[in-house]
Amino acid sequence: MNRTSLRAVASILAALAFSIALISCQGRNAARNAHFLVDVSQAPRADQNDSLVDGFWEFAPPREAGVSPRALERALDAVDASGFELHSLTVARGNRIILDAYGTIRASGRPVTPDRTHALYSVTKSFVSALVSIAVADGSMPGFDSRAMEWFKKDGIANPSPEKDRMTVGNVLSMQSGLEWSEVVDDRAYREPPNAAVSFLGRPIVAAPGGKWEYSSGNSQILAEILRRATGKTPARFAEERLFGPLGISEYQWAFDRSGTNFGGWGLALRPRDLARFGLLYARGGAWEGRQIIPAGIVDETTAPRVTSPWNGSERYAYHWWVSPFGAFVARGYLGQAIYVFPSLDLVVVATGNIDNNQAAPFLDAIVRDCILPGVRAQKK
Repeated sequence: MNRTSLRAVASILAALAFSIALISCQGRNAARNAHFLVDVSQAPRADQNDSLVDGFWEFAPPREAGVSPRALERALDAVDASGFELHSLTVARGNRIILDAYGTIRASGRPVTPDRTHALYSVTKSFVSALVSIAVADGSMPGFDSRAMEWFKKDGIANPSPEKDRMTVGNVLSMQSGLEWSEVVDDRAYREPPNAAVSFLGRPIVAAPGGKWEYSSGNSQILAEILRRATGKTPARFAEERLFGPLGISEYQWAFDRSGTNFGGWGLALRPRDLARFGLLYARGGAWEGRQIIPAGIVDETTAPRVTSPWNGSERYAYHWWVSPFGAFVARGYLGQAIYVFPSLDLVVVATGNIDNNQAAPFLDAIVRDCILPGVRAQKK
């Protein structure tokens, strides 16, 4: 089957996923608590019985947060009707969790629970964007317009060229580095070289930096290595001090290459509620409990659309964030990992799962756009 045929099949599957979600969102509610995903947030005395409620999160009835309970029920109905393996669905408005539902890993039969971390795949990229933003803000990195190759002068990068020398950090963040790449699900290119970023930078330039969009986890690895060289700390250690620590995130795993640099495009695992913390940080312009973790201007700059991609129905792309047409910017990962951020609504929706990758984004978009959003009241000014 050629690429054109594969794209046609993917489009059909995506349309089917969208139709299932849309029909379910418009349909009648199923019996409460009869869902594939079990909501733990509305259980009796949930706040007192949940060991992960740590003084920040509160469980609240949806109506108290200005959200229709029926909207959340319909979202759960849509998951049931789809048959997809969604592992969790969390909805938070401000610091109030109004839906926190968990399913089962089908291959093993093991229940998914709030205390377990989940592989995030490319959602990792948005965390790297946040760390680069922090490094730019504190002066460790000179800025998004600085030249990426300045950090690799002593590495003997293969295939040198004036175009490669002109490549900026911003070009790499927006997936417009111009480096040769074909995104595949194979981690050997990351694990085998002595330094993955140096290996990726050695690929030839095939398009002018800042021009053609080409999704590349190699770009993200280049950013992770720049971050390590700029701060003198691995991305994980820098995150502990400047991002995870301030947000109260204590449990994570983050894989790394042979040089010790954490993978920039994938490899991070976090708990769903901690993904919601990260989303809420961005929903609130980089501020967290009275502290500005990322300057609001940089949050705006890094989540502003830069280019239109051919993926997800020509969705726009920012600096390692996707920009949806329905008011959110989104961190997306393979097999249905996602964080939807709605700053104007102070709303975050988090999903984890194991969904066919061609169907995951359109299905989750439909759940959020057609089930949840119609039930959310606007914030009072």
